[in-house]
Amino acid sequence: MEVMKLSDKKVCPICGRTVNRPGTTAKYCSLECRAKADKRNAELKRAKRNSEDVYSRKCRYCGKNFHTTVPTRKYCSTQCHNQAVLNRESKQKETRAEREARQNRLIDEAEQCGLSYGHYVAQLRFFGKTFEELHAAHLKTLESAQ
Repeated sequence: MEVMKLSDKKVCPICGRTVNRPGTTAKYCSLECRAKADKRNAELKRAKRNSEDVYSRKCRYCGKNFHTTVPTRKYCSTQCHNQAVLNRESKQKETRAEREARQNRLIDEAEQCGLSYGHYVAQLRFFGKTFEELHAAHLKTLESAQ
């Protein structure tokens, strides 16, 4: 068995930072990390006592490995969950803007073809017609009306 000197650098198993407490047997870098470890250990002990399954997961936000008794848990902490939600919302805002731009383009094309938006979209989707075909047909009707 290898003896560890007190001067050796230790790494906090929770956050990965260096434990800077010379002359002690401290395992965690801060009280916060110790509280997180205590909470995790209590959850695992409760799971063993209740004979629940313990799942090993990889956090979908930060990539850390963690243990949980909840089979659907995706994130290692509330902070990772909150950050993932914020990222997802910002992506949805981008897609909302893109969707509005596409819808405005379709409205313009519908006006050029002399159709309502709904009629134009129906022609595109259900009848497989293209903008060029619909626009050419509209121009023909305008020419024949003159």
